[in-house]
Amino acid sequence: LLFVCLAVAQQKGKKPKPPVFPQEEQSFYLFIQESQKQLENRKLKDAMNALLNAEKLRPDDKAVSEMRAKITPDIEGMKEPRINEFEYVEYIHAGTGIVFVLIPGGTFDMGSDDGAADEKPVHKVTLGDFLIAKHEVIQAVWQEVMLKETKSAVGGGNNPSFCKGNTMPVEHVSWNDCRDFCRKTDLRLPTEAEWEYACRAETITKYYWGNEIDWSYAWYSDNSENRTHTVCKKKPNGYGLYDMSGNVWEWCQDWYKDDYYQNSSQNNPKGPEEGQYR
Repeated sequence: LLFVCLAVAQQKGKKPKPPVFPQEEQSFYLFIQESQKQLENRKLKDAMNALLNAEKLRPDDKAVSEMRAKITPDIEGMKEPRINEFEYVEYIHAGTGIVFVLIPGGTFDMGSDDGAADEKPVHKVTLGDFLIAKHEVIQAVWQEVMLKETKSAVGGGNNPSFCKGNTMPVEHVSWNDCRDFCRKTDLRLPTEAEWEYACRAETITKYYWGNEIDWSYAWYSDNSENRTHTVCKKKPNGYGLYDMSGNVWEWCQDWYKDDYYQNSSQNNPKGPEEGQYR
């Protein structure tokens, strides 16, 4: 009995041998591990390539579908996910065809010490992941959605824009017009914090391309000829978003209050609860 107990104790003390995988299975898990590693490094294209290699070996494995959901998560109302040149996921909105970019959440410094009083003070804001359109809503999409006359005080019909063109941004639309558009399409306007975070694209310079005006990134008074222009003709920011500076002003969801930055919450701020202006 003593001999048996001693033998068992010795057996328990041995280090277990690593499992031996067939070559194909071993390669599969190496590809999955590589995909996870590249995802953590924000190298989405490399992560997807590694996943596709794993999928060739075991297309029905649960690990493949779980990894794909991490790289290009399913989002209701969105279809055809793809990875853009800046390594961010884009989707096509099923109802309108508008392309959206999935912006990963994070913390940034919102506001400007060099701006107007209502842009101060600079303060920390933390946001979750969110979607934002790749460019302004173009007139062709607006007309298709807004079949009835808009309620804007300026313009009228289903295309109140002063500068007409199917691929040009819709303009001369009120906040209420945009709210109606969003209701018809199950979309929403971004909060001011989301818009600024998306515009900055993780930069800390004065503009998202640097500290000096650069005509190649924005339409503005010196190069626009006092008119709007077709979207996506200037360089995008680091998320792959176009015309975040220039071309047209863009509405946000928030109410406006001149001292809101002094009292803004840090996590996902949505603006004042009430106000007179947007």
